[in-house]
Amino acid sequence: GNRGAAISLLRTRDTRVENNDISGQKCSSRIGITQKDEIGIHIGGRFPMPDNPDLRAYVANNTIHDFDPPENCGLGRATMVGIWADVDVDNGIAEYNRVYNIGRDDDLKNGFNAQGIGIMIELQCDNWIVRNNTIYNTGSDGIRNGNDLSGTGAANNGDAVNNQYLNNTVYRGGVQGINVRNGANVTVKNNIVSGSSVSQITVHSLAVQDGGQTINYNLYWDTTGGNKVGRWNDFTNRNFASWKSVCSGCDTN
Repeated sequence: GNRGAAISLLRTRDTRVENNDISGQKCSSRIGITQKDEIGIHIGGRFPMPDNPDLRAYVANNTIHDFDPPENCGLGRATMVGIWADVDVDNGIAEYNRVYNIGRDDDLKNGFNAQGIGIMIELQCDNWIVRNNTIYNTGSDGIRNGNDLSGTGAANNGDAVNNQYLNNTVYRGGVQGINVRNGANVTVKNNIVSGSSVSQITVHSLAVQDGGQTINYNLYWDTTGGNKVGRWNDFTNRNFASWKSVCSGCDTN
């Protein structure tokens, strides 16, 4: 399918994607570049598309799992994503999905230029609610908000803002459990995040610059004595007490 997607939506309105079982996705190249994708559900907007509060996708009760390994993709970079809201898609809901075995945390170590992500709400995708999902065994991130790690913050109109991540269970992420790369007013509440290799939650400098984050009532667990709970504004891993200190007001409950 388009970009290796089992289900691909482009500029749709009020579309429901429910109760599918998706597995075994294989690489498909993007035209003119060496980037290759394996995607379960791809929701594309793409500029120049005006903001539209009625543009909504509802993605629920899908099981997405066990994509083809990256060594079968050949040369180039492979991006594997279970559910991907891809540029300029607003006001969506993703809930009660189960996403697992998307990429592996040894892909980069073994020389494969690959990343596996459970749910990604990418650039200019605003006002999403991602809740009550179960995500595990992803090569990179369980959940990712935004994508680019460069730019000038919310002023560049490129970040993923006003998104909510609620009541999700995320474990065994190859890098992070929840990765907030950019975006203002992102809410992360009541999630259980455990067993991710590098950190359970990361909030990058651009997201810190954007501001307005609400992070509270989350439970974290790692297998290294609690020293890989969170990273805030840098790449330093912190235990829970240090995480709460640098991320003022985060996870006080």
